[in-house]
Amino acid sequence: MKNKRSPVNIPVGYICNQLTVVGLSHKDNWGHNHYVCACSCGRTFTVVGQTLRRKKQFSCKPCSLLTHGMSNHRVHHIWRQMKNRCNERYSTSPWAKQYAGRCVKVCDRWLNSFADFYADMGDPPTETHTLDRIDNDGDYTPTNCRWATRKEQANNTSRNRKITIDGETKTLSEWCDVYKMPYISVCTRLRRGMGIIEALTKSNKRWVNTLVTLDGMSKTIKEWSIMYKVPAKSIKWRLDHGWALETSIKSPINFITPYTRKKGVTNEIRN
Repeated sequence: MKNKRSPVNIPVGYICNQLTVVGLSHKDNWGHNHYVCACSCGRTFTVVGQTLRRKKQFSCKPCSLLTHGMSNHRVHHIWRQMKNRCNERYSTSPWAKQYAGRCVKVCDRWLNSFADFYADMGDPPTETHTLDRIDNDGDYTPTNCRWATRKEQANNTSRNRKITIDGETKTLSEWCDVYKMPYISVCTRLRRGMGIIEALTKSNKRWVNTLVTLDGMSKTIKEWSIMYKVPAKSIKWRLDHGWALETSIKSPINFITPYTRKKGVTNEIRN
């Protein structure tokens, strides 16, 4: 015996993109209602009620063949993924809480028309740009979407730590870019209780700028390193291990120190 399902009732006049429901046609053996629909081109045909309710068909078959020709295009894939993220049917998906769970929706203009989405957004500037919402709590609309890089998107998530300095608010990663400091170093300093300004401005290589006087000239270790083509860390290692100042700076790399071994520097001169 066939298991009959409860029929889906679609009101007359219901519009699904290019289709308009004219009336009920018949009920099949499975209990599904079939409706007479009129396409925008003037053709009429029957469609199952569940297909209309789930918005799986938007036009008659001849009109559906007149496609945009971009089904395999990267922008079309982005458009499909955008709709899937906001679809409540994908409640078990990894993005359910971030999108459908927060009632983030796709505007009516983009929901059923890739052509409108492509007309508003166009092609991304590069292959690394993806779709991003300017207001992270807003919907997918033409005024709230942009093409952004991975780094720009990472700075626009709700998990970011916002920091205000001199009346200007940025994420910690953006402040690290402004002050040209390594992100990991700043995070470590903050965990140790250092203030945000000190963590962003304190140099992590103070010994590189240490002045050293040799042959009547005073230069930093970094400047001596450039002059004699000896790595600054090698000079520091030599001084820390009791080498004479002149030997530490002028001697070429003719041995393997822990630093040169880590960097893969081989012997240049063997005595």
